[in-house]
Amino acid sequence: MISPTGGGIRNDDGGSGLWLAKRGLKLHQGVDYELPNGPGQLVVSPITGRIMRIAYPYSDTQEYSGCEIRGADIWIKMFYLRLYDTIIGCEVSMGQPIGVAQDISKRYKNVTPHIHLEIIKINPELLRKLLTKGSIYEIIGTNKKIGEINGLFIIPFRSRNQRTC
Repeated sequence: MISPTGGGIRNDDGGSGLWLAKRGLKLHQGVDYELPNGPGQLVVSPITGRIMRIAYPYSDTQEYSGCEIRGADIWIKMFYLRLYDTIIGCEVSMGQPIGVAQDISKRYKNVTPHIHLEIIKINPELLRKLLTKGSIYEIIGTNKKIGEINGLFIIPFRSRNQRTC
């Protein structure tokens, strides 16, 4: 998995973009990647997989969008990007441009524009390999050690064979 923006993890007046960072009474369920070139910059697929659908982070507006990408060993969701119109349902490679970043600072004034990434499901074998390194920072962007990882939703799955674009 790579950064979808080429940037690091955001940390601003709106809080930390790390996985499990505090969000009031809740914990952040993803990782927020900074936009080195600001809103409108290209966003790339962080994994190889199929773009399954458009996803919307808020029920009160469709101004902000994102997508779900399902790979062979990992399924992710990303927000605050406008996908290219013709890419939904298509296979994409890690690093392939898939859309442009939106400006979330219009909704939250104290939050730096970013791309939010969540892991929906991950193959336990992939997770096990990453855990042997002593940290899963590589996939979720946190510095929490193995013993501190609680509640990560892990379900084995296989990709479905669907149309190729």
